[in-house]
Amino acid sequence: APETGWYTLAVSASGRVGNPIGTYLITINRQSDVRPEAPKVIEPPPEPADVPLPRVTVPTGTAMILESRISPLGSIVRVPVKLSKAEGITSLGFTLNYDPESLRVLTVKRGSRLTEDSFIFNTDTLGKIRFGFAVLRGSGSGGTAAVVEFQVVGTTGSVSPITLSDALVNHRADGPIAVELVGADFKVGAKLLGDADGDSRVTALDALLALRMASNLQKIDLSLDVNNDGKITIDDARIILNMARPS
Repeated sequence: APETGWYTLAVSASGRVGNPIGTYLITINRQSDVRPEAPKVIEPPPEPADVPLPRVTVPTGTAMILESRISPLGSIVRVPVKLSKAEGITSLGFTLNYDPESLRVLTVKRGSRLTEDSFIFNTDTLGKIRFGFAVLRGSGSGGTAAVVEFQVVGTTGSVSPITLSDALVNHRADGPIAVELVGADFKVGAKLLGDADGDSRVTALDALLALRMASNLQKIDLSLDVNNDGKITIDDARIILNMARPS
């Protein structure tokens, strides 16, 4: 608006004024032509999305199972291939798949359910361990088909799958049968003190593994040096066993 000129004003007097007609002193100040900045609208934080919990696979029939593991760079991690509801199984063969960027095979051992003379394996293909057709012994439903020890070579924080495939399984009465194959994940990271196999639990098995290391029957893993004396001894195994006992 110009600084001088004629203006039409509407004036509303308070209801308390007895006679609104009179003389009013009005001062008009020129405001900047720049419009004031619009106030910022603060968006409310979004509602947290429902993140589904990891699905736990529970086999309903005969199955071969891997369990997730966590272990730091340079350590040794033990991965058993477990059998579930394996009554009547007479023989089997399969392939274990792993990420060679995270794990390097150290040893492959026969599981509790396979016979020694039929146990064969092949590690020539990087990222795969092929287990030949082996005969099962015993009549129980559980046990292990094999146990693989890996050295951890991956980047801290990385997660990679460990899976089973190409399973050929024979049943005493039914002949060849289909089995459930349950895979797992491996993470390169810190594990619990005294946890030898990286299953995030301290059990009597961890104490046994420490005892084998102390007796030079197994490759040393200094992450089990729970008393910090720079070596694995019977004392470490004893401490881990005490840790495994329920309080």
